[in-house]
Amino acid sequence: MTAKPSEFDKGVQFVRAHFPDFEVRYKNESWSSKVLAVLVWIFNRRYLTDFTTTRYPRVYFPSRQYIADAPRRAFKILMHEFVHLWDRRTRGLRHLLGYGFPQIMAVAFLLIMAGALVAGALLDAFGPYRWVVAGPMLAVALVCLAPLPAPFRTRAEMRGYSMSMALNFWRYGSIVSGTRKWIADYFVGWEYYRMSRDRQDVMARLARFEFGLKEWRDHEWPLTASYAEGDPSPFHLVRDFFLEKIMDNPATDE
Repeated sequence: MTAKPSEFDKGVQFVRAHFPDFEVRYKNESWSSKVLAVLVWIFNRRYLTDFTTTRYPRVYFPSRQYIADAPRRAFKILMHEFVHLWDRRTRGLRHLLGYGFPQIMAVAFLLIMAGALVAGALLDAFGPYRWVVAGPMLAVALVCLAPLPAPFRTRAEMRGYSMSMALNFWRYGSIVSGTRKWIADYFVGWEYYRMSRDRQDVMARLARFEFGLKEWRDHEWPLTASYAEGDPSPFHLVRDFFLEKIMDNPATDE
């Protein structure tokens, strides 16, 4: 007898229907993920073991075992990443650069500085004054590498974690007390490089989204772009899929 697909398996089929090139990959089998883990180790030591990462059109889970241990949890994470995939496709370079801002600016400054130093060394263009040019550029690069507030990354992750909240709401009819607090911990903590410094703002935005979910349920109004902080389409798509394919046709997971 063929086993029923898990929630995660159904989720993969759903994502692939919208992103034909979509793939699930695993960080413990990816050399590039291991390199990134070394680079982010100083502020996120769980990057390989507990964090899932989207690199369009792929989603990297920690390992195959991570999914097998809890397919329902993996499904919820996949839907979170579905929002990131959607935003990457619809917003394109704006999403990519916005998510990396301001730290991505350091790369540009370091490349410019390297070019200036090479030019100075080869052509003696700046002579003894080359550091007058390179020094300020290095200082700006170091500032960009600092854990500065990242408003665009905050918005992107707000949408992703809102999806996580929505799935709990659709499954259980409410959101567990304390959910907003543990989500806010990620926003102001080091694992996301302190992308926000305003915990109360994060809590308020999550509360506003939760209010939008309740309005959607009670009045059958569509979740608006205002509540979703952007294109609400992925929330509508996931809600319809979840209620029809998951809630009405449960899999045998945990």
